[in-house]
Amino acid sequence: MIDLKAARAAPDAFRAALARKGAAAELDALLAADERWRVLVPRVDELRSRTKLSGKPTPEQLEELRQVKAELKAAEEELAAAEAERDTALAPVPNPPHESAPDGETEDDAVEVRRSGEPPMLETPREHTEIGRFEMERAARVSGARFGYLVGDSIYTLAFVYVVLVLPFAYRAIDNSLSTIDVVTLSEAARSLGAGWGTVITRVVVPNIGPGLLSAAFVSVALVLGEYTIASLTNYENLQVVINFLGKSAARTSVAASLAVLVFVFVLLMALSYVGRGRRGAERS
Repeated sequence: MIDLKAARAAPDAFRAALARKGAAAELDALLAADERWRVLVPRVDELRSRTKLSGKPTPEQLEELRQVKAELKAAEEELAAAEAERDTALAPVPNPPHESAPDGETEDDAVEVRRSGEPPMLETPREHTEIGRFEMERAARVSGARFGYLVGDSIYTLAFVYVVLVLPFAYRAIDNSLSTIDVVTLSEAARSLGAGWGTVITRVVVPNIGPGLLSAAFVSVALVLGEYTIASLTNYENLQVVINFLGKSAARTSVAASLAVLVFVFVLLMALSYVGRGRRGAERS
C-alpha cells in the first residue's frame, strides 16, 4: 500500500512515478480526498474540546453546549464520510515503481539484471503451473488474480499422516478388546490343533475382537472426517478443506455439507455405542 504521508510530502515525485503505471489520476483523487479529511479533523477536535466544561454550567452554557453537540454530530458524520471516501480512493493506487524498474507490462519489456549459469534447453518446456498441482481458478476466487494454490502431489502422504493421527485411538480400542479375551490360551489351543499363525489370527483372534476393530474403524473415520488443520497446512484437499473453500463462494451449500458430515459422524458414534453395548451384553450372558 502507498505511503500516504510520503505522498503528501512529495506529491510531484509520486505523481511522476505512478504515471509510469497509469495511476496519476488515481493519486490526484486520493490526495484530494485526503485533503478534505485533513481539513475536517481539526474542526472535529475543536468541537470536542468545547463539549468539556469545568464546574457547574450556566443556562447559557448549556444552550451553547447543545448547539456544539449538534454541530459535533454533523461534523463527525462528515468526517466519517470523508474517511470512507479516502479509503476508497486509496485502494486503486499502486505502489510507485523503483527508479531502476523498466516501463512495460510484458516479458519483452523486462531488463535482465544478471544471469547465474545457463538455462537448460528443454525439448518440451512447460510452465510452472504445469509441473506441480496448482489450483489457479480457486485461488483467484479467494485472493484475486495472479495467485495460485500448490496442492499436495500424492494422496498417500496425507494417508500416512492420518494413520499416525488415528493410531493411538485405534490402538486403545483394539487393546480393550484384546484384554477381554485370553489370547495366549486361545492361540496355543489353536496351534496345538495344527493351525498356522495366519489361521490363528484370522479365525481365532479377529472374530473375538470384532467389536474393537469396528470401534477403531468408526473412530478413525470420525477423526478423519473432522480433520482440517493438517490437510490445510500441507496443501491437501480433504472434505473439510473443500467445505471451507466452498463457504467462500456458496455459504448455504457449505453449511448443508457441514451438517451432513455432523449427522454422519453422529450415526457412526451411535453405531459404535450400539456395538459396545452388544459386546458387553454378550460377555454378561
